[in-house]
Amino acid sequence: MPKAIRPTTPLLGLTAALLVACCALQPATAQPVEGAFVDALVKNRRPDQARNMLFGPDGQLYVSSLSSHSVLRYDGITGNYLGDVVTPRSGGLQSPRGMIFGPDGDLYLSSFDTDEVLRFDGATGLFKEVFVAAGTGLLDGPAGLAFTSAGTLLVSSIRTDEILQFDPSGIYLGVFVPASGQELRYFYSITIGPDGHLYAAGYASHNVLRFDGSDGSFIDVFVTSRTGGLLYPYSLAFGPDNQLFVGRFGPSVLKYDGDSGAYLSYFASRIVPGPFTVTYLVVAFDAEGQLYVYDNDANSVFRHHGRTGQLIDAFVDGENEGLYGPFGITLGPDSSLFVANFEGERVLRFHQNTGQSRRPSLACCLNMPSRPIDVLLDASSRLYASSFSEDKVVRFDAITGDALPEYIPPGSGGLDGASGMAIDPDSVHLYVGSIFTDEVLRYNLETGEFVDVFVTSQSGGLDAPHGVLFGPDGHLYVGSYHSDAILRYDGLSGMFMDAFVGPGSGGLDAPQDHVFGPDGHLYVSSLFTNEVLRYDGSTGAFKNVYVPALSGGLDGPRGLLFGPENLLYVSSFDTREVLRFVGPARAAGTASISPVIFSSELRGNFPNPFNRSTQIAYSLAQPAFVRLTIYDAMGRLVEVLVDEDQAAGEYTATLDADKLPSGVYTYRMETSGFSRTRQMVLVR
Repeated sequence: MPKAIRPTTPLLGLTAALLVACCALQPATAQPVEGAFVDALVKNRRPDQARNMLFGPDGQLYVSSLSSHSVLRYDGITGNYLGDVVTPRSGGLQSPRGMIFGPDGDLYLSSFDTDEVLRFDGATGLFKEVFVAAGTGLLDGPAGLAFTSAGTLLVSSIRTDEILQFDPSGIYLGVFVPASGQELRYFYSITIGPDGHLYAAGYASHNVLRFDGSDGSFIDVFVTSRTGGLLYPYSLAFGPDNQLFVGRFGPSVLKYDGDSGAYLSYFASRIVPGPFTVTYLVVAFDAEGQLYVYDNDANSVFRHHGRTGQLIDAFVDGENEGLYGPFGITLGPDSSLFVANFEGERVLRFHQNTGQSRRPSLACCLNMPSRPIDVLLDASSRLYASSFSEDKVVRFDAITGDALPEYIPPGSGGLDGASGMAIDPDSVHLYVGSIFTDEVLRYNLETGEFVDVFVTSQSGGLDAPHGVLFGPDGHLYVGSYHSDAILRYDGLSGMFMDAFVGPGSGGLDAPQDHVFGPDGHLYVSSLFTNEVLRYDGSTGAFKNVYVPALSGGLDGPRGLLFGPENLLYVSSFDTREVLRFVGPARAAGTASISPVIFSSELRGNFPNPFNRSTQIAYSLAQPAFVRLTIYDAMGRLVEVLVDEDQAAGEYTATLDADKLPSGVYTYRMETSGFSRTRQMVLVR
């Protein structure tokens, strides 16, 4: 949503033109193309409709997502999202169900909708080949995957109710487990047990069957139907004590004796309330023997003690990772990017350079805004969020995430459908758009008390105000959603001045947000044309389509801001992303402002894991002598990346790992008053 020009610093008294100029561009050999797509900085990071998960050879957690047709990777220690290791529909992947690392180190995925098994590079996730082509051996609905001790691949074929066998090159060897001919079983999950035999979860027959691991001959019904309440078993895993754990469509994981199949206990009952009392549960164990349970209803992965079942934490928190309907965006202290997660009904926090989720997000409080539209930072590092559904504005400490006392209560001053917000240049008042009354209301910034109706209903034709912004001239610019215009009002009196951007100018259709750029021009997100439009900052005349429709996948542009390195950030509502585009050249005579660093920090490295090189980001709150060192797993010094005096600011150091072997490495940042250590993984 539109917003006042927000500094990344707590400085007061700066002109609006300076505030929009964040971070000067670094010297470059070629001038970047204005408006060109850079990257999708923030994506929806929660594993929607996961059907399989496992820990890879690198110790990271891999989760296949049925709905996004991809595989997501999370840090095996922290649970932080590391990226889509297999990007959506890579190699034609559709509805991945089975997933396994092969003896060759590559990642194999069953593509259920295309009746194929695909092979991807185990380190990079890049598509390598169709390992099993559609129709091979009458494969129909591939799901579970397992490798035998002989290196052959077993694939459950759901619609033929068989398990097929393929050699290490993908050549069809025959039916390993034939259809029963008596009842449907639907083996969604298969695994090789500690005894070398094949265990198959009969989703339709409500049991677990055991077959000889060498020839596929039937041994027994290892867990009989409904034993311990077994219904719709979906996922199998053997634990550290060789007991069998069964994830199912139900309220808990079930535990069975690994030798006899006898029922032992309910284990790791689901702990997050949701609209359903039962849900798909998918299970996996890490190298330390901890149990991880994916809860389909919560879209989260929970970590439990592997022997007691006691909950440890929400390892992948779907509430904090799920970017559903991003609206307003703003930058905050310590390189944070705050996103109003409209459909997720909370405010999420990410790193503004890497896009990594930063905890805590503002998600823990009773007065969390329902359907937040806009977010705004003041000079005291307080974050404001407007609640469209509850007609209020809440305030948080932007550093700790703690909620502050009630600010603007529901309906104060007639607020109805709270939308865009702005703080005046003197930091005295907060201005809030009221969509359903067609007004802009004014409140005391410190107390939240209602002052007056600053822009009266329908003034100048205002219809459903969305964006609210003070411009460089000190006047208030308001986006009129239904009249497709940007209206300008006197910054002191609120009197209508003009339609700065006339109705439909340049194809403007349903303006959402607007911001003045470092070139002094006005940028507007046009919702129904999926574009960002640029207008002359002095006259309002249309200049050009700055970001074309669907550039970088842009769909449903909402919030806008100019961030570090002069990049334009745009929230893409329908694709659940925050995208970045090349910003315009800075206008002559304008100064750049370096962001104020609130604390020294070793931010982490990206990418992680990495293959050839990685960048380590850090910041200094004040000038200091900095030493940044790399150590191997034995604690031996490998390289000194930084060993010098540096000024306060943001830095990145690049580690070139061409001559280093695979493994876990530690990097340490030291100054006179600060020391921090982190780990990274090099994968060849």
